[in-house]
Amino acid sequence: MKTTGSTIRNGKRIFTLIELLIVIAIIAILAGMLLPALNSAREKGRSIRCLSNLKQFGLVSLEYTQENDGYVIHLGSETTVGKLCVWYNAMAPYLVRRKTPTVFDWKNYCCPNKVSASEVISDSYGIISGANVYAGESIKTFKIEKMKQASRHFQFMDGNSSLLNYFNSSYAGWLQYGETCVSGHWNSSAFRHTGSRLNVLYFDAHVALLDHTQVHGSDKIKEQWYFDESLR
Repeated sequence: MKTTGSTIRNGKRIFTLIELLIVIAIIAILAGMLLPALNSAREKGRSIRCLSNLKQFGLVSLEYTQENDGYVIHLGSETTVGKLCVWYNAMAPYLVRRKTPTVFDWKNYCCPNKVSASEVISDSYGIISGANVYAGESIKTFKIEKMKQASRHFQFMDGNSSLLNYFNSSYAGWLQYGETCVSGHWNSSAFRHTGSRLNVLYFDAHVALLDHTQVHGSDKIKEQWYFDESLR
């Protein structure tokens, strides 16, 4: 006996080719509707992980400051105040304290959205050049108590170098050079996250996901990269 759109043989209902094609088409439509939502959720998860990394840096930076007579963490040089190493080497012992087991691996702290496959932490994040005081050819730092608005100034952000500066950090440069570090694009911020945004850490240890217009392009924003002369 035949039924509309299908056949019954030996008591079993058999779908026709047309019915199977309709089911496949419906599944394809549903998959097409769900994939953007899944991709968005995946990207949000990566961005949250990136923010978590920077939050850890903020807490570690405050610990470092407390243990080094109030001096903030910095790029590092032989003439610097505090530990004689770059910021990621200075941070490592503090991060180890927070981990179990205590085997430290920087790849666990790399930005999940970075373009290169490198597991070098300075390919993921950089300290803002304003955190360092230049005296002649020496790089020094300053005491946190001298900073009047710690919640206003950038300390770290997504980038492609251990040291980032305002002049190489425009979104236009990122679009042109990405993470290739060529044609003067060294020391550049990295707008890796959805909507041309990046994650930043402030000196008071709070973090934020910012649009590129919030990190570059005006004198007011530029002030967030630098500090008043009293720090020098």
